[in-house]
Amino acid sequence: MDFVNKNFSNFFRTLIPIAIFFVLCYLFITLVPVIIIAGISIWLVSYLIKKIKLWKSNIKWGKSKADVEIVDEIQGDFPQGEIIDVEFREVK
Repeated sequence: MDFVNKNFSNFFRTLIPIAIFFVLCYLFITLVPVIIIAGISIWLVSYLIKKIKLWKSNIKWGKSKADVEIVDEIQGDFPQGEIIDVEFREVK
């Protein structure tokens, strides 16, 4: 009877890891789409909440794109005024 137990033990040693592998594959296939959809849903809800808050704050304060003044001022390297040359000495 000793030989029966040895084969039985080897059978379970190979069967249990294979069964665990298949169970993990099944869980991966069934849970990953749910996690992806939940993540996209959470992102979409937070995005919509931010946009609604921004929209409400613009209405509350009366801001619109027509109220924004567009300034086309070209600034060069130097100011338009007089350039003053200053001499200095190095302090040690």
